[in-house]
Amino acid sequence: MMYRVILQSQPRRFFAQADRPLAGKLAHGFRILERTPRRHPAIKRLSGPLAGHARLRTGDYRLIFVVDEAAKRVDVLRIAHRSEAYR
Repeated sequence: MMYRVILQSQPRRFFAQADRPLAGKLAHGFRILERTPRRHPAIKRLSGPLAGHARLRTGDYRLIFVVDEAAKRVDVLRIAHRSEAYR
């Protein structure tokens, strides 16, 4: 069962401006989220202020997202370098 991946405004801008190698890694990450947004070695549930969110590790970048099971939708809220992703 496939999920629909929705990019919010910041991830959409980030993806549009990414260089080709990074854009390829991010696109691969989006394909992972379409298929298995809950169970993948690169996915981890977050805690603290980001409780209820999850992250997908893609090289040095992190995709912060939430899953809506009822709508079979994944909302990507942020894409950021690992040093800035959780701020």
